[in-house]
Amino acid sequence: MTGVLVEIFDGTGALVERGTAVQTDKPAEWIFVATVANNSIYGDKIVVKATDLPGNLTGKESVLND
Repeated sequence: MTGVLVEIFDGTGALVERGTAVQTDKPAEWIFVATVANNSIYGDKIVVKATDLPGNLTGKESVLND
């Protein structure tokens, strides 16, 4: 992978935070640290988009229910 973008949306769909993850010393491990206060994570959506060397984009979404 060449980059990982992380987006966090609140339960209403408003963007809380967007930023890039940082690759660790392990090739397939990336870390994102949230820096914006988010009082309630119930119903929030985490969107992760990864780009590989040829430029292909793959995404994954997950909604927090607990």
